[in-house]
Amino acid sequence: MEGGAAPPPEHTVKGNADSMLYHTTDSPHYGRTTAEVWFTSTDDAEAAGFTHWRRRPR
Repeated sequence: MEGGAAPPPEHTVKGNADSMLYHTTDSPHYGRTTAEVWFTSTDDAEAAGFTHWRRRPR
């Protein structure tokens, strides 16, 4: 789901297109992350090319 608007309740994974990171509800950045894309699962986020926020390349 794209656009950043409030998603249906099953879309709980936020994707940030700038960083290509996704944030789950356990992320300390979840509340302040602006979602450009919403996902229903981490598998969907990873299939779209996003990386989990803890696995950010350094």
